[in-house]
Amino acid sequence: MLAKHKRQAANGQTSERESDRSERIVGENRREKEGTAMNNIFDCRILVVDDNEELVRMLRDMLLREGFRYVDTAGSCRRAMEYFRKDSRTVDLAILDINLPDGDGFTLMQKVHMISQIPLLFLSARDEDNDRLLGLGLGADDYVTKPFLPKELLLRITAVLR
Repeated sequence: MLAKHKRQAANGQTSERESDRSERIVGENRREKEGTAMNNIFDCRILVVDDNEELVRMLRDMLLREGFRYVDTAGSCRRAMEYFRKDSRTVDLAILDINLPDGDGFTLMQKVHMISQIPLLFLSARDEDNDRLLGLGLGADDYVTKPFLPKELLLRITAVLR
C-alpha cells in the first residue's frame, strides 16, 4: 500500500484521505524506531478544540508527524461535547482553547470532567496570570500560552500522557 501511495504522490494523485493515511504510516515508522516504551502514548487519542483552522491544521500535522496516530479536531464547544457524549473513551487527551465561538474552554472543561477524567491542556492566547491560575485551579493538567514553541508543547503533551 505504501508503494502505491508513493507512486500516486509522485504523479500528484494523492487525495486528502490518502495523505492522512501516509502521515499515520510515517508516525508508525517513527514509533518503531523509538522502541516500545512510548508506544502507548502514541496510541492515545487527542482532541484539539480550537476555532482557528490554520492552528488546528498545524497542530494536527505536527502531532501526526511526531508519531501520534489519532488526532481529531473540533472548532466549537458543541462539536467537542459530541465526541464525549458519543463515547467518553474516544478521547485520551483534550487540548482546549479558551475563546471559542459558542462558549469558553473553562466551562467546556468542567462539562468534560463530568463525563470523563481525561487529562486536559489549555492552549490559549489568554496569558494573564488569573486565566492560567483559573484553568489550573479548575483541574487542567497544563496551560500553554500562544504563541508557543512547538517542541515545548510536544514535551508537555507527552509529560501529561505519561
